[in-house]
Amino acid sequence: MICQEILEKKLLFISGKGGVGKSVIASTLASIAARQGKRTLLVELDTIETIPQIFGLPGGEHYKEINIADNLSCFHINGKSGLQEYLSLVLKSKRVVQKITQSPIYEYFVNIAPGLKELMAVGKLWDLDQKCLPGTKDPLYDLIIVDTPATGHTLSYLQMPMTAVNTAKKGFVTREAKKVVDLLQDPERTSFNIVTTLAEMPINEATELYEKVSFKLQLPIGCLFINQVTPPFFSGPDARQYTAWEECLTNPDAEADSEGFLLKEKLLLDCAKSWQLRRRVQEEQLHKADKTFSCKTLLLPFLPKAQKPNTLIQKLAENLEDPEAERRLRGQPES
Repeated sequence: MICQEILEKKLLFISGKGGVGKSVIASTLASIAARQGKRTLLVELDTIETIPQIFGLPGGEHYKEINIADNLSCFHINGKSGLQEYLSLVLKSKRVVQKITQSPIYEYFVNIAPGLKELMAVGKLWDLDQKCLPGTKDPLYDLIIVDTPATGHTLSYLQMPMTAVNTAKKGFVTREAKKVVDLLQDPERTSFNIVTTLAEMPINEATELYEKVSFKLQLPIGCLFINQVTPPFFSGPDARQYTAWEECLTNPDAEADSEGFLLKEKLLLDCAKSWQLRRRVQEEQLHKADKTFSCKTLLLPFLPKAQKPNTLIQKLAENLEDPEAERRLRGQPES
């Protein structure tokens, strides 16, 4: 099911409305890539740190790489730390940098400077992309997957390098920002992937994000991941058996036995009707998504939230690697 060409890019952005499962899907893709032997870095871009917990690990220091598994590590980026790193490279004195960054004036300047933190955070992605294995020219990472903040903040981050190129006077800042823009807009190295669920608000927000990223920022679009899809309802002979069962239970002359099994079955019938309704609503949104998005669409199943996050990753990975999973979720016959 998974488009292998997605994992052949160097830089993957995973974005969408908060609560649709961005972090879990980013972690799932990273896990698949690492098992394939790719040296993979999973980046949290100025978000609440969740990746280590997803893999059952304690949180680490911000702006420091944490090893998760073979071929897989994570890194939390924030703009303030990026600016401190930049100052360290320029001033070459840890003591001077510490003195500057502890100044109230510095804190005030960072907070009011328009787009400075965003520019430094996205610039760090370019820096990570350029790193090489010690003593070689081979890239340190085969794949960098970026778990972005919610939709509006993501657009602000990705817009900043382009704003710097278009508004800053020619010089160091313009040259450095241009390198970042070239990376973001390179279809050979980068893809922007959107995560949504089949509800009206997430689909609308995903549509708006898709249009702005495609036409305004001109970033290459990868996939639309549709998460938490309810399985198809009964069809064929199963549907006929369900209908007969429903008619039997709704017969006013039906009587419960001494164990009350009829009442219990009616509770199950309510669950089935809820499933049927949810699936019908999701199919309407799926039809809308199929008409709106020209990129590849990948469906992922609804899985019980009671499962541990790392178990969710394993099951989602199995689904993404199953060539028939997409057909089953769409209710289509397997090939």
